[in-house]
Amino acid sequence: MWGECEAFFDCLVDPYLRGAQKRRFGIGIGKYVACFCAYNVEPMLKLFLIAIVVLVIGGLMAAVFRSTSANASSPATQPAIPPEIAEKLVPDANNKVHLTQAEWKQILTPEKYHILREGGTECAFDNEFFNNHDPGTYACAGCGQVLFASDHKFDSGTGWPSFFKAVDPKAVETLEDSMMGMRRVEILCSRCGGHLGHIFEDGPKPTGLRYCVDSASLTFIKQSDSPTAQPPH
Repeated sequence: MWGECEAFFDCLVDPYLRGAQKRRFGIGIGKYVACFCAYNVEPMLKLFLIAIVVLVIGGLMAAVFRSTSANASSPATQPAIPPEIAEKLVPDANNKVHLTQAEWKQILTPEKYHILREGGTECAFDNEFFNNHDPGTYACAGCGQVLFASDHKFDSGTGWPSFFKAVDPKAVETLEDSMMGMRRVEILCSRCGGHLGHIFEDGPKPTGLRYCVDSASLTFIKQSDSPTAQPPH
């Protein structure tokens, strides 16, 4: 479960990275006051200074939380795909698509871009598909390749969509991930190279595998909406 601990850390820290300057400002004030109070200062003055620090840091934290909540309550709309990029999303003879980072930014929401193209992590239990039980298939939110099926989805208790197998072993590629000093196995869409999540060897039978996937890297296709289970391009 070490991978889940690291991912929880990711999703807790991630929202504050955009407010790093504010955080450094608050920490700087805290260090200054701590050093100042180490000297022989009147107790009432110490309490006054500590109260100011608490108010400043609390205000900064509240501002970040309000910004994060506003973004969560108003999900970004998927941008329209320009015709010239739509043409490039058609896979070549090797079942690959090749877009520049600028082109991916044009067609993905900021959250999807952060996860698919920058290897980000979304928060557990606060994502679109972890509790989805409808029959259907899950495709890559970047290129549309079908990756997983609802028949292979199970409740891992981790708060992320989990599958014990891919629809086709060739649809998902793996890459050793040693970020933050931990060895994990990253999973990628084989068609566009988009980051999907990680794979662990603690899943149910018959495979014993757990594909731990970020919802934002997926598009769900209901069985009734797509009998052939093929995503649109």
